[in-house]
This record gives sequence, C-alpha cells and structure tokens, in this order.
Amino acid sequence: MSYQNYLIHVIGDYCDHNAFNRVKQKLRFELARAHVPFQNISFDETWVPPFDTHATGFNLAELARNSQLADETTRHIFYVNTAPRKDDLTGRKDNAGEKMIYLKLKNNVEILAVNSGHSLAYLDDAIEKVTNLDISDAGSQFRSLNVFPEALHRLAAGDDSVFTSYASAELPKRPGPHTINLIDGYGTVKTNMKANEFDQALYGKVAKLSINGVQHRVKISEKLFSDPEGFGLILYRGSSGWEENGEMVHFMEIGLRGASAADRLDNFEADSPVDNGDEFTLDIEN
Repeated sequence: MSYQNYLIHVIGDYCDHNAFNRVKQKLRFELARAHVPFQNISFDETWVPPFDTHATGFNLAELARNSQLADETTRHIFYVNTAPRKDDLTGRKDNAGEKMIYLKLKNNVEILAVNSGHSLAYLDDAIEKVTNLDISDAGSQFRSLNVFPEALHRLAAGDDSVFTSYASAELPKRPGPHTINLIDGYGTVKTNMKANEFDQALYGKVAKLSINGVQHRVKISEKLFSDPEGFGLILYRGSSGWEENGEMVHFMEIGLRGASAADRLDNFEADSPVDNGDEFTLDIEN
C-alpha cells in the first residue's frame, strides 16, 4: 500500500524551541491517529516575532505561493498561528481568540491558519478555496498545541465535516504600499511597494523617507550593489516575491550595504525602532 507524504510547515510566534517541538510532536501524533505512517511525515518551521501578523502573512505568502511541492504524492500543509487576540480587547472566556480557517491555494498547497491581523492578507488571487472550520477557538492559552491539532487530524482523516461556511469575506485586505512587510535577518527592510509598478524613471534619484518622526535620505537604485559600500541607504528592487495573476511580482526593499538598514532607520531618541507593519512616506528630492 502506498501513502501520501505529509510536509507540515509550522509558522508561529512561539519563539521557543520547546514550544515548536511540542507542537510538532502533537501534530505528528494527530497524523498517526489518522493512519499516516511515521516515515511519511516531515516538518519545516518559520519563526516570526511575537504577535507579528505582518511577518506571519508575508512569510506565509512567499513560502506557500512559491511552493512546487504539493502534488498527488505529497500534501504540503502550512499550520499557522500568530494570534495576538487584538480582535477583542475585553475579557475573554476560556482563552478564546481569533478563529482558525482552512485555505487551499491554486498550486494545491493547503493552509490551516488563525485568521488574525494580516496573517492571511497576501494570498488573495492565489486562493482556490477558503472555509471556516468546525474547530473550537477556545480552551487553552496555547491553542496551537492543545486545540488546533484536531484540525490537522480531521483533514488527514478525510473528515469533510470539519469544513463549515465559506470564509472569503472574512479575509483581511493587504496593507498599503508604503508599509514594511518584513525586516529580515540582515536588517533589510522589505516594503509592500511592488517593484513591477515602481516608476523606473526614479532610479538614480534621491528621496526623503519619513518614518516614526525621522527623515532619512535614500538613493533609489535598481539593485542594492549598484552603489559602493558606505554610500548610505538604498531603495531597490528586492528578491522577495511571488507570482500574481500570471506575472512574477517583486517588492522594493531598503538596504544598507555591510550593515543593518533597520538599525539606521531606528529612532533611538524616541525609543521607536522600526518594525514590521510600520508605514512611511517617500518624497523625491531631485
């Protein structure tokens, strides 16, 4: 008998090896309960900062939309939970929070994700199916471990009763273009400005970037390494992106050769470091 492979990619803001490993153990157990052989289960993981749904959404979109792994032999499933419980700031009953929903993308990637903030804001045109789930939104502070694994079990077991109402109207909209999507490990600032829609006539010009009450001069270049190290902040066409409506889309980034652009942009006097989700303005100087 042949079995499908299950590649489960966990994205969460637990930021702790113990938490990630406990979740993966529980997910493996739930797949075993659905009669998926141990050797057919593997995991990837992506950590995001605490409560950061912008980083969650951008990472999920880039990893899920670009996946070429889901086919008749492999189910590529993303298990996603960054839930700041900001949808209701009043007291909650039994640790309830944002609900988990199911999405299937046009490339056959499947997603079990908590619909929080901007976690699902970058998937729009890639979605084939999205439904609410017959899964509790309460019962534990750590729902990724103690509540939501049931969704993976029922999905793997072929229990279609887990799917309830259509949920497309409940998905968030993308943030505006002058928003930070993600600050990566180099301190590079990935914005929501699509390079494909950026005016190429601006390459070579200097702009004034204002963020968190501070102004910075940035050189606009097509590529980060077009200017020498030490030149300063560069706004350029980045490498991050995915296909949208048949066209490969990349995003503009702010970088600093040999150093962290995010550190350069921080407003230390006001104790206001740049962060994912921050908005900025851009004014051309010349």
